[in-house]
Amino acid sequence: MAAQQGEIGEALAAYASHGAVNIADDQTASLAAMATAFREAKGHAVEIAATNAQVGAINEELRQAARDRRHQRPGNCHPRSAARAER
Repeated sequence: MAAQQGEIGEALAAYASHGAVNIADDQTASLAAMATAFREAKGHAVEIAATNAQVGAINEELRQAARDRRHQRPGNCHPRSAARAER
C-alpha cells in the first residue's frame, strides 16, 4: 500500500524487512539477480527501476526468464508462441 500512496521509501523499507531487497554492484549483476528472484518467485516478483532504459532491460531479462520457465515445464504448449513459429 505504501508504494501505491507514493511512499517509496516506506515501501522499500517494508520489502527490505522481509529480505526482499537485493542490491548489486552493477546493472549486469542487478539484472541477473532480478531474473533469479523472478524465477524463484515463479513470476510473482516486483522490480523497480529509475529510468525507461532500465525498465526495458529488466523487461527483456524477465521475458527471457518467463520463456525459460515455460520451457522447463513438460507438456506446456502456448498457442500464441506456436502460431508465431508457423509464420
